[in-house]
Amino acid sequence: MTISEKNHSTILNGLLLTIATLMVFRIPCTVAIIVFSVYGLSQFKRIDWNNEAKWILLGVSAPFLLHVLFLWNDSSVANSIKATEKYLSLLFLPVFIIGNYRYIDFEGILKKYLVGFALVLLAMLVRYIVVFPEQFNKYMQGIHIWEMGYTFAKSFSNHAPAINMHVAFAVVSTFYFALRAFMETPRKIGQGILFLVTFVVLFFFLLYINTRLALVNALVGIGLVLAYRMRKDRLKQTALFGFIMAVVVGCGIAFFVHKNPYMIKKYTKESFAHMDKIGRLDEIDNARAVAYNSLVTRLTIWKTTLELGAKKPIVGYGSDNSKDRLFQYYYDTEQYFLSQAKLPVHNQFLDFFLKFGIVGVLALLLYFWNLFRLGRRSGHVLVLVFFMIFLVSNLSDDFLIRFDGIAYSGLWISIFASHYRKTVGLKQQSTSDEIN
Repeated sequence: MTISEKNHSTILNGLLLTIATLMVFRIPCTVAIIVFSVYGLSQFKRIDWNNEAKWILLGVSAPFLLHVLFLWNDSSVANSIKATEKYLSLLFLPVFIIGNYRYIDFEGILKKYLVGFALVLLAMLVRYIVVFPEQFNKYMQGIHIWEMGYTFAKSFSNHAPAINMHVAFAVVSTFYFALRAFMETPRKIGQGILFLVTFVVLFFFLLYINTRLALVNALVGIGLVLAYRMRKDRLKQTALFGFIMAVVVGCGIAFFVHKNPYMIKKYTKESFAHMDKIGRLDEIDNARAVAYNSLVTRLTIWKTTLELGAKKPIVGYGSDNSKDRLFQYYYDTEQYFLSQAKLPVHNQFLDFFLKFGIVGVLALLLYFWNLFRLGRRSGHVLVLVFFMIFLVSNLSDDFLIRFDGIAYSGLWISIFASHYRKTVGLKQQSTSDEIN
């Protein structure tokens, strides 16, 4: 059966939108990725590659190739293969997205995704209120409010920092499209209002889930968008829009702080408490109650991981063995709080260093350099914002060991790459036309 180019483009973009929107639901999203891959295989003759695209593919698939390369370094081949399966999306997604770059509508997918993602979160909140009314009412009364975002994310089998990483990028993206709709000529008032409303909804969830790094990332991302637009054109109008939105954001944060005074404690005292106890968490009184939210715990884990990784810096301990080796090292070095809590690395670079040695760090640098290069060369500020958010998030957590970090980054980096290839193609065509 022959599919026209128009229908092929519609199917591709529809499937990619479905994958993006379902990203917070592992099984449905996995099914969508499989359907997309099968369709991509059926239309393999349409794939268009050049040498640069192959290098981009190498960068996106680096974590997958790394796991395949180090299969020999695990005690259990079966467990190692199972761990490697999670990374298959970093092979299939870029092959069929970057190869079909001419048919991919980057901004069209992103705009629809933002609205769809906001609706998904609203639906999950309604479900949460209906299914877990006792928990919701408890938080509304200010009881155990510190766990509010985590229990909401857990109610649909997710991890609060991972969800809020997605929300942070969505918040910045809606801000970008709202700003552009109001600033460009002719103004698109209806579209601007739609994205403003979506921005408010997503910013509510950013504060409701309430993870520190995501909020900081979103605010920095909004600042980058404003700087980009002010540098590009309409300085005064952009500054005015930015001021109005700063008031809206400030009021939103003030409202949440008023309803949730714990935010002040969480973002100040708890975050930086006991900094003199790095490597000595057991000396903290009631460490189990106070250390989980503190930077000192992260720094202690990182220090311990570096010590252990330095013992096998070339090839590491393997993806299947590294976590158990770290937990055992906690015990061997008499760090009993960490040994009992079994806290993982919480830093993607150190996680890969422990698993694969220096080769793992180099592969991860390639992964992020590839993303940064796409943002710089495509000239699209949202690609650079995504790079910033994903890099910073992985410096304090390890999202490339989770499906919603692996598939999420693989999907958007591949879509960014298709946009970059299309942009470069248009520039080359324009230059050729000028010469002729």
